[in-house]
Amino acid sequence: MTKEKTTIEVETNLEPMRDIEAENQYALFMQRNNDELFSIIECLEYFNPSIAKKLNLVGSISARLGGILGIIDAEFYLAGYYANLSLLSMQDLAFKAEFLNDKEFETYKRHTILSSEFLKHKGLLKASNYALNHHEKPDASGYFSKQSYPMESALINIADVFENCISLSFHRPKYTLDEALEKTLSVYSNELILNKSQILEIEQELVKIYDEAK
Repeated sequence: MTKEKTTIEVETNLEPMRDIEAENQYALFMQRNNDELFSIIECLEYFNPSIAKKLNLVGSISARLGGILGIIDAEFYLAGYYANLSLLSMQDLAFKAEFLNDKEFETYKRHTILSSEFLKHKGLLKASNYALNHHEKPDASGYFSKQSYPMESALINIADVFENCISLSFHRPKYTLDEALEKTLSVYSNELILNKSQILEIEQELVKIYDEAK
């Protein structure tokens, strides 16, 4: 009599165990933050349209750039809108008709820190980090001379700079498309944060955004 061999089938395509309850709680947490953000912007559209416009434009541009690069982090999308919220505390500098002097610029730079602290207080730790670094540059020429920081911060920086280029200013008319692209993307040519393919995708999206803003 031949003994039959016992066969054990092993499932090799198992997903890691998921904490469904934690995922649902996080989804609700992010939805509350998303609803709160747009309530804030809605209020600002009545009481401070200049700030509302900046938050909306930088947030929407960074969201579009994140979308084409496949970023799915919800905190990145919130950070794009919240990164400049603390300009409310320094409106006289944010919209000053003359260029800022050195002392004023040092104060103005703190808006990245203040927005970051606000997001940290809300429990949005990744968003806090993205906002903190959104004026850094890959050649260390940014606000705090950092060269290592998240790609998400770079996308918010690109959105912020491009928004400034396509918006009217006290100091100058808006830039032409070529000028805006040069001022926004030239610093990323060293490929330390974004590679050549990503920069090309971003450039193509910025061209669309510029045409839509005409």
